Amino acid sequence: MNPNRSSNLFDPERGENPLSLDEILTHLVTERIGRHLTILEEVDSSNSHLAREAERLPDGAVCVAELQTAGRGRHGRAWTSPPRRNLMFSVVFKESSIPGPIATLIGALSTVQATRGVGDWIALKWPNDLVSESPDDGAVEKKVGGVLSETKTDRAGKPFLILGIGINVNSRLEDFPEEIRERVSTLSFLSGQVWNRNWLLAEILNRIEALWKSSEAIGAESVIDEARRNCSTLGKQVRLRIGDQVIEGEAVDLDPMGRLLLRDETGYVYPVELGEVVQARRIT
Repeated sequence: MNPNRSSNLFDPERGENPLSLDEILTHLVTERIGRHLTILEEVDSSNSHLAREAERLPDGAVCVAELQTAGRGRHGRAWTSPPRRNLMFSVVFKESSIPGPIATLIGALSTVQATRGVGDWIALKWPNDLVSESPDDGAVEKKVGGVLSETKTDRAGKPFLILGIGINVNSRLEDFPEEIRERVSTLSFLSGQVWNRNWLLAEILNRIEALWKSSEAIGAESVIDEARRNCSTLGKQVRLRIGDQVIEGEAVDLDPMGRLLLRDETGYVYPVELGEVVQARRIT
């Protein structure tokens, strides 16, 4: 790792630092991810763009958007972000057997790792959120980003996976709608620094490729272990919304497939593959 990593990640001179292909590529050490990289000033969503263009793009192609007009997270929820302040990007994987839940963990952990060492602010909230935890009250979580993995098929019926990541980097809290300000945060707010988005993007892509290659070569065990260490959901009493159903239990672990293991009031432990944590509190 570059010994000047911390100083390079911060950019005190520019609040709205533009994305630069040259600067991103300078700090990229990948073999395939990001070697074909497109920066778009405006797009509906980076995931949708890659889905449309996947057939002509190489494996590992990346699309970064300065502005998304129809950005979305899980369950089709809107993802809004002011231009030139945050990171919204997607990667297409055309030649991989890594399942979506593991891909989601890889995307989240790569962001956690890229910000580690310059501040341990970010954790994974199962299954796909990036959150900051208050040092005084771990139950107070604010969303810093999110990950969306989608499996698609091309016209020949061949499947491919798109991994999308959105991170609140340099936004001011007043940039967000008033009704959600108390539930969100940004890297800049947490660190008191303006972040260099080009460096941060390169760091995340480097780590995605490293985790991806490891998972393809020896399996996802190391990814699951890292997720356990960085998951704010584990060890808490949680309420999960699954469609129209709400279930409760203690989040005790992640299984080898990335599913949340929940212990109910009878002591029975069972896996949950999909769901949204709507409430969590530490067990005292």
